[in-house]
Amino acid sequence: MQFLQQNDLLNAIDSATLNIVTDGNNALLDSAELQAIEYMKAYLNVRYDTDKVFDATLPRNASIVLYLTDIMLYYLHARISPDNIPELRTERYREAKDWCEKVADGFIAPNLPVKDVVNSTPLRYGSQPKQSNFF
Repeated sequence: MQFLQQNDLLNAIDSATLNIVTDGNNALLDSAELQAIEYMKAYLNVRYDTDKVFDATLPRNASIVLYLTDIMLYYLHARISPDNIPELRTERYREAKDWCEKVADGFIAPNLPVKDVVNSTPLRYGSQPKQSNFF
């Protein structure tokens, strides 16, 4: 795993259940983490520098870790049985999705690095002079 650590997952799920969900295959953890990161980037990329947000060398935001873990575990459960995902995982996935949508819409402003706008074109407003077209 690139961004999350094993302890982050063990805060949300016990190790026995995690082994059942992943079949003991760490490649599934990596794949689910990448999918969850891309999901969150799609929402966060509107306002925030997602490369810095998901850089594992920088201090990690607790909300990002929490919701990324929830999305990742939902994906792992959906891999096994899409029609029989535990209620807890479904609810926490919905909460994570709602949080991402609110962040993208600007209703929630987490403490994340803001995207630098370097090459922005200035906004031009106004109109052409009024023309009178009487014949």
